[in-house]
Amino acid sequence: MVKKISAESLNQIIPSGPKQGSSALYWLARSTEGRELLLKCPGLVDKITPESLNQIIQSGSNQETSALYWLARSDEGRKLLLKYPGLVEKITPESLNQIIPSGPNQETSALYWSYWLARSDEGPELLLKYPGSSALYWLARSTEGRELLLKCPGLVDKITPESLNHIIQSGSNQETSALYWLARSTEGRELLLKCPGLVDKITPESLNQIIQSGSNQGDSVLFWLAISTEGRELLLKFEGLVEKISAESLNHIIRSGSRQGFSALFWLAGSTEGRQLLLQFPGLVEKISAESLNHISPLALGYSALYLLAKSLQGRQLLLQSPSLVEKITPEGLNYLISSGLSLYAQCQKQSVFTRLVRSAEGEALLSSYPSLIEKSLTYPSVPGEAISLCGISIFGYHQDLITQYSGAGAKSDMASFSILNQVPSEHGDQDDAILEQGSEEEGPEIKRDRTSK
Repeated sequence: MVKKISAESLNQIIPSGPKQGSSALYWLARSTEGRELLLKCPGLVDKITPESLNQIIQSGSNQETSALYWLARSDEGRKLLLKYPGLVEKITPESLNQIIPSGPNQETSALYWSYWLARSDEGPELLLKYPGSSALYWLARSTEGRELLLKCPGLVDKITPESLNHIIQSGSNQETSALYWLARSTEGRELLLKCPGLVDKITPESLNQIIQSGSNQGDSVLFWLAISTEGRELLLKFEGLVEKISAESLNHIIRSGSRQGFSALFWLAGSTEGRQLLLQFPGLVEKISAESLNHISPLALGYSALYLLAKSLQGRQLLLQSPSLVEKITPEGLNYLISSGLSLYAQCQKQSVFTRLVRSAEGEALLSSYPSLIEKSLTYPSVPGEAISLCGISIFGYHQDLITQYSGAGAKSDMASFSILNQVPSEHGDQDDAILEQGSEEEGPEIKRDRTSK
């Protein structure tokens, strides 16, 4: 019986009446039985035309929906799209990117249901809970959708800047976008790396949008790029994307939740690619604020972006070539001692930015060039005598006058003050860099922290 269905009768669009704009395909796509029939009959799927698949009804109770919409909002329909690449190729840019402006399906679209809502029967009741989403939004948010985009470059080419960057203004997904969900997933970042044209469509607004509430509070697209290897590679690869980074999103410190105390800058400073990015783009360094540079992250056992720079060769080179960055170093950021930690962090215990600098040629060169740093350390109230004596012995020849001037601030001159160095053998070097690099970036900092404790 199915074999007798012609392409013409399947795709014929009704020109008038209560079912105006619909077709046989539309009603098959709208029902569970119809979608199961399409899954079982590849010959029928081959007869689907782009026109009937993407036809958007203009009036009535089904206004702004299409056959594609009903396929995308169901489990069977999504399976159908994954199973038949030829069907995906027939999707038009209009149906992929359209944000429905009104009606019971307000601001949803054809592929809206390609994530977990596709698995439920409560569709119409839940639609208004997610205003502002689009076809692309739900593709970007679901594993299946991202796989579909990776497999179908032709579909990616149809993505418009508007739907990629559209920020939802209300509901439980408020302040997220399709770009956000791509940036926080491995498949999404791989997609961006593979598709330069898609990266070119990213706007500064969506790149830097900081979520103000909910479980993702404090997140941004930039944060997820900075926290992941693929994301940092993406930034290194696309200079135009780096130029779109705002000072606000670079420096934003998450104030609550499992990522409390972290910022995009923290993760750039804590990775080889991130530090290379900062070395490569002086304009980005100029955007760094004193607050984010010196902020002590309690969930990172007392690390700061400044400490991560000071303990690495790349970071010390960056400080040497960036006078404006050095000027932003605060006494607390310079002298805060990491006094406790888990086993993997043991080599960092009882160290500070200052002690890290003193232990390296680049650091000594930096202190020699900026005597104010020595003064900030020698006059800092909580700096132990060990740090002062360490400074005095390491760079005494450069700034003996300063050492003498502040020697009355409790400095010790005996050799026992070298206990800090003795606790942290020099061969450790930057071994602990790997701690921040390990594991899946999608897990987030809190999972990495838990893993190191085991």
